[in-house]
Amino acid sequence: MRYTPYYNDRWLVKHGMNVSHYVIIDDVDNMLPEQQAHFVQTNPEVGITIDDTDSIIEIFNK
Repeated sequence: MRYTPYYNDRWLVKHGMNVSHYVIIDDVDNMLPEQQAHFVQTNPEVGITIDDTDSIIEIFNK
């Protein structure tokens, strides 16, 4: 089953009061506009790279 951006949105609505920072890591860019600032797209053939981890850390540090 492929998750959709709406799954992420529903999860945040349900748990959002306890979430201050989050990152969505996926190899498909189908996020909602309000999720883009929290999104890091990976390459499905390579996986998570050093550049991806730098982006993830940057999002968490905002």
